Amino acid sequence: MDDERVGSTWDPVREKIHFLRIEAVTERTLPYADNVFNGNSHHSHCQPQVISMSQSTPVNFENRDAIDGLNSLFVERWSPRAFQSYSIELPMLTRIMEAARWAPSCYNEQPWRFYTSTSENFDDFLGLLLEGNQRWAGEASVLGFLVGKKYFSHNQKENSSFQLDCGAAWMSMTFQARFEGLYTHGMAGIKHQEVAQYLGLDTKVEQVLMGFAIGKIGDSNTLPDNLQEKETPSDRQPLAQIWNPS
Repeated sequence: MDDERVGSTWDPVREKIHFLRIEAVTERTLPYADNVFNGNSHHSHCQPQVISMSQSTPVNFENRDAIDGLNSLFVERWSPRAFQSYSIELPMLTRIMEAARWAPSCYNEQPWRFYTSTSENFDDFLGLLLEGNQRWAGEASVLGFLVGKKYFSHNQKENSSFQLDCGAAWMSMTFQARFEGLYTHGMAGIKHQEVAQYLGLDTKVEQVLMGFAIGKIGDSNTLPDNLQEKETPSDRQPLAQIWNPS
C-alpha cells in the first residue's frame, strides 16, 4: 500500500460529481407521500398490516411475525422493485440524506459518501447496475451509490469499522425515506469498478459498497413475471437464532 496515497487529504467535492448530489429530478413531480402510518407514526406495538401499494397490488406484511411492542416501522421496511415514475422534491431528498449524516460511527469518522442521480445523469447511473437490476430500477425516482472511506482522517490508519458505519448510515436514510412515504432498495448487483471510475474515486482509500434506488412504490404487475413472484416482504429468522442472551 502506498502510504502517501493512503494519507492523502480526503476531498469531499470533486470536479466531476459532488459526493452528495441532491439536485431534484426536474422531469417528473412527486408530491409528498401519504403518511404510511395512517396518521399515527408512533404505534405502541406492532400489528401486521396490509398496506395498499396500488389499487391492484397490496403489500401484505402478515407473514412478518414481530413480537408485541416493536414499532411497525421496522416490520414495514422492505425493498420493492416496482416503482412509480415520480421525482422526489429536493427538500425531501435532502431530509433523507440528512438522516444518514446523523448515523453513529467509530471516532465519529462518518466514512460514508452518498452519490445520487440527477435528471442529467440518471441513465448513466442506471447503466452502472448489473442487467438484472436495470430491468426494474429505471422507474425509481433516484439511483445512487454508497462509497466508504477506508482510513481514519486523524491518523490515516485503517478503519476496520468503515463498512459497518456506512451500513448504519444506509439504514438511517432508509428509515427517513419510509417516514417520507418512500421506499428504498439496496443493490449489490452493480459494476463496482465502473462505478469507481465514473465517480473518479481513488480505490486505494475509497470503496464502492452498494447501489440503491429510492422512490414511490408502484404496481408489481409492471414487473417481469419472474420478478413479480419475488415482490413480497420476506420473513426473518427466529430471534433465538440470532440472539444469545447468555
